[in-house]
Amino acid sequence: MGVYTAIYDSPRPSVRKILWNTIRSISNTVTDPWILTSDFNSYLSINDKAGGRPASLSKCRDFRECMNDCNLEDLSFTGPKYTWERSGVRET
Repeated sequence: MGVYTAIYDSPRPSVRKILWNTIRSISNTVTDPWILTSDFNSYLSINDKAGGRPASLSKCRDFRECMNDCNLEDLSFTGPKYTWERSGVRET
């Protein structure tokens, strides 16, 4: 068996930290394999961001620390990348 969790995290850093602390608490109780998916609105590395304002090193570090604290791994992404805009979908 396993645990599947879909997440949409806030774009506001102060709210994201609340979720990350919740994930830390939950990770201490999960004994089965655990998959977290969806949109964390965060980057593990500044190289993950394309376009717009640059990613913050400190925010990347905070997200990496949460991943490390919970023994989570980034399984990466393969395939076409798309993002939503007000005018529709565009390839990135």
